[in-house]
Amino acid sequence: MKLKKSHIPLYYQLEQILRESIRSREFDPDAPLPTEQQLCKTYGVSRAVVRQALESLIQDGLIARVQGKGTFLTNGRSTPRILHYFHTIEDLVELSEEVQNEIMFRGWVVPTGGTASLFDLASGQHIYSLRGTRRLNDLPVCYFIIEVPPEFASLFDGETVQTGAFLTVLERKSGLVVVRVRQIVEAARAGKEAAIALNIDEDAPVLVFKRVYYLENERAVEVATSYFHADHNRYVMEFSRKGRSVRG
Repeated sequence: MKLKKSHIPLYYQLEQILRESIRSREFDPDAPLPTEQQLCKTYGVSRAVVRQALESLIQDGLIARVQGKGTFLTNGRSTPRILHYFHTIEDLVELSEEVQNEIMFRGWVVPTGGTASLFDLASGQHIYSLRGTRRLNDLPVCYFIIEVPPEFASLFDGETVQTGAFLTVLERKSGLVVVRVRQIVEAARAGKEAAIALNIDEDAPVLVFKRVYYLENERAVEVATSYFHADHNRYVMEFSRKGRSVRG
């Protein structure tokens, strides 16, 4: 069925057709969706049109790309958009309870200059790191890197930390209390480790959240870096004129 040009954009026409196909269960839930090339041929549109239509479905959590395998239905297991307003440290901990941690590496590593400075380390000192993937409904939410000063390494011995925040382990075992978190968000390329964990290309764009956790005496006790695949996360804000509310 070839799409016809009209006042309705081609990408939107295709998006609605695919949405209806998903709703009516026309696609095999265990098989990849038609490729971009197949959709171009079927509907007589360009690859740019197809990609724009698919992107909207990805943003709404209906489909997900799997590197090297194709695009699949999420079957209700959509990757959450973990972009929320956080007001307290407790909010961060509560969010972590919703996901499963899959630790892929734990051990001693050489810190970057910035981390060494944050932890006030002497030259040549190593830090303890845990790295892995957070998952929700078997889909990867983000790739994480947790770093703590050497004196806290033993706190994670024997701890699988399958769910929850690593901060919880640190506070429970050390008796210390984190009172402040500083977060920086920036865009970057995935890189090798995040690409493998998230099933994306190394050059794919990701959102990087870097959090530094501080005690009351301003001592940094944890650095947590999370890589979120941009296809599964977006940040939406609405603005209105003064005195006018935005319709819900």
